[in-house]
Amino acid sequence: MTAANNGTSDGLRVVVDEGGTVVTAERAPSEAGLSRVAARYLQAGQNIKEWRRKEVERITKDHKDRIRLVRSMAGDARDHIDQRFIPLGLLKPSPTAQRDLNEDRALRLAENWEWTKCQALTVVPADDGTYEIIDGQHRWWAAWVTFDKDKELPCDVLVTVSTSDDVAKAGHFLDINTNRRALTGDTVFAKMLTAHRPEALTVVRVLESRGLELMLRNAGRRQARDGEVLAGATLLRLVRQVGEAGLREIVGTLYEGWGISAVAYSAHMLIGTAQFLSRYWLDPNFQRERLVELMQRPANTPQAVEARASRFLSALNGRRSASIACGLHETYNAGRGHARSLPPFPMESEGRHLNSLLVKFGRSVAQGAA
Repeated sequence: MTAANNGTSDGLRVVVDEGGTVVTAERAPSEAGLSRVAARYLQAGQNIKEWRRKEVERITKDHKDRIRLVRSMAGDARDHIDQRFIPLGLLKPSPTAQRDLNEDRALRLAENWEWTKCQALTVVPADDGTYEIIDGQHRWWAAWVTFDKDKELPCDVLVTVSTSDDVAKAGHFLDINTNRRALTGDTVFAKMLTAHRPEALTVVRVLESRGLELMLRNAGRRQARDGEVLAGATLLRLVRQVGEAGLREIVGTLYEGWGISAVAYSAHMLIGTAQFLSRYWLDPNFQRERLVELMQRPANTPQAVEARASRFLSALNGRRSASIACGLHETYNAGRGHARSLPPFPMESEGRHLNSLLVKFGRSVAQGAA
């Protein structure tokens, strides 16, 4: 593994290994520092791109007969797709080849509309001069509530498909939406960091305040060392729920209790600690100092709490994060009388209620810090 420092007093440190990149922060990130991070992140990816180029050449050679046949059958793109701009009023979602409309998603698109992010809709021509939308109804709906009906949207018209051919339309919808590889949480986080998105920068600030290094997961390295944190996607999820103050409290509790141990900052440990704190933060029997002091004892290492937590997995239907919360609960209540113990941790699945607890916890911590 190699490391490169940008040499500034306020920048980020980039660590690169054989499989990709590791992005870490030592100090508060500046605009210039983050630009250098993005540049080095892209530069580090050149090795992977070169490897992929050679793989493409190898695959092409190994499958040249099949590729030659496909190429001869494919024809010209213009024989199948006509790219044009079509007025909103002539577009309508296909009744047989679209999923149910997610109004919240469409409303977010409308409230944050940018033409550069409006990819072409996939449509098929109807006999009455209109077009059925095979893919892109949320973009269409967002534009529909934002603009006049004569506003034009970019469209890919499938000229070889008829609106009466429900089989073909459904097939195209499936091909478009199932052949895409969904972005992993770590990929999303990496791109948000490169794009200087506030939530990603908040995660960096929180970790660097404790001297911890954020490591982006990649194919070559999947195990964090002490002082490194792999769970960037989990931290991003938490900061959206509990805010910066809440995330500082979660990470701070783990750091004060278990230091830089890599086990302490796994995704399950982070979420489990968040669940425990959010449930008992306002309980009169909860004392943060006691929790930290107990975590520091040799008998209560992260590995010991994980082992303790494993006994609850069956009752929790395998929910590891909730089992960590139960392990912390058992650790906290050990040796305390009933009157001073925390109430039992609920075993049932909570879902939406848990999210509301996390939001309430974040607000409470922020108010206390204000």
